[in-house]
Amino acid sequence: MSNISINKPLSLSRNFSWTLVGSGLSSLCQWGILVALAKLCSTYMVGQFALALAITAPVFVFAGLNLRTVQVTDARRDFQFGDYLGLRLLSIAAALVFVFAIEIASGHNAQLLLVVVMTGVAKALDLIGDTVFGLQQQHERMDRIATSQMIRGVLQLAAVAAAAYVTRNVLWAVVGQAAVSLGVLLTYDLRNAGRLHQFPWPTRNPGRYPTLVRLARLQFGAWRNIRRLIRVSFPLGVVAMLGSLMMNIPRYFIENSVGTAKLAVYSGMAYVVFVGGTALASLLQASAVRLARHYIEDLRQFRRLLLRLIMIGVANGVIGILAAALWGRQFLTIMYRPEYAMYPSVFVWLMVAAAVSYIAAVLGFGLAAARKFDVQLPVYISAVLVTVSACVPLVPRFGLQGAAWALLAGMLTWCAGFTLALTIALRPQRVDLPAVEVEVQP
Repeated sequence: MSNISINKPLSLSRNFSWTLVGSGLSSLCQWGILVALAKLCSTYMVGQFALALAITAPVFVFAGLNLRTVQVTDARRDFQFGDYLGLRLLSIAAALVFVFAIEIASGHNAQLLLVVVMTGVAKALDLIGDTVFGLQQQHERMDRIATSQMIRGVLQLAAVAAAAYVTRNVLWAVVGQAAVSLGVLLTYDLRNAGRLHQFPWPTRNPGRYPTLVRLARLQFGAWRNIRRLIRVSFPLGVVAMLGSLMMNIPRYFIENSVGTAKLAVYSGMAYVVFVGGTALASLLQASAVRLARHYIEDLRQFRRLLLRLIMIGVANGVIGILAAALWGRQFLTIMYRPEYAMYPSVFVWLMVAAAVSYIAAVLGFGLAAARKFDVQLPVYISAVLVTVSACVPLVPRFGLQGAAWALLAGMLTWCAGFTLALTIALRPQRVDLPAVEVEVQP
């Protein structure tokens, strides 16, 4: 079969369907990992896992530099795949060193240090795979991205559950997660990258895998491209990091003020927020192109579509709040264990914060469609500062309830900032017509 046939782009509808299925199943599997650990390990062990995620997430989100967005929108092919992979490898190396330095400075015990480092390794491998995803998306092959996500999600869930069942130790569960990421990267992701990149793939000789480093154009002469790519992607990485940091700041205060076991309980409830937004995120991705076109051609249609998306986000949030208020305790008991259902009011407040975040996400897509990227950084900085300022008095005094209130304060700031920015963006522009001199005939 020729390269043309195996690399033929899919239709828009098929790409959307694959994206929805792949992202949805992947999110459910990630949630399943937390559920499996809660069922099979102590709350202290789950707390270590939650803390490892909270430490590594902002670091590796920043290390990702939102390169996939830059890569997918690189219509003129200003950079080659090797440039993206080369920068990704450099940023990953820096992130791993930074995470290890954080753990040494924090003075955590050896068990927690290893859990954090292995979680970082798993995220590093997934970031390499994300570079391949960008290449696949450039060629409109979302089916391969979705397939990779589903394979990785299912195998990681199975590996984590098996390791937790046998050892009752979260460290071996994280090792299993990282091993699956490595296996999928080598056997599926990089193989597909080789097909699109016309790279001779070592299918029958795994010993040739190290030669894949040639895909990263790190030789002298490519540094100019990598430096240019850093200038393009660095602001996007900062914004992504601030968004991740805002979500994780309450967890740092919980671990410091209340303890690792309570952090596990909070994380179990907070993860539902992430799962609840998966369908909305897929809908926003599908609507992004139409929103951008309406902003240029017809502002009235832009406002209508944006309002519909906001109403869907509101409905999604209201359903979550009502479900948490009516059946939250039963839901948490069934999904996790009884100790995770001791704070039903915290669960309700977290769902309120989730509802606000859904609205903010829609507004953020509206800003992206309007190409208003410059206003996002100050909004994110303000939201992070508000979250920290709220956590300082609230978490030590009110515990998990205070953490939920602090998160809500940050979400409200985020939503208010985006609302103000969109209001300004949609304000009618005054057009000054040139003066016309009228000559009066005698």
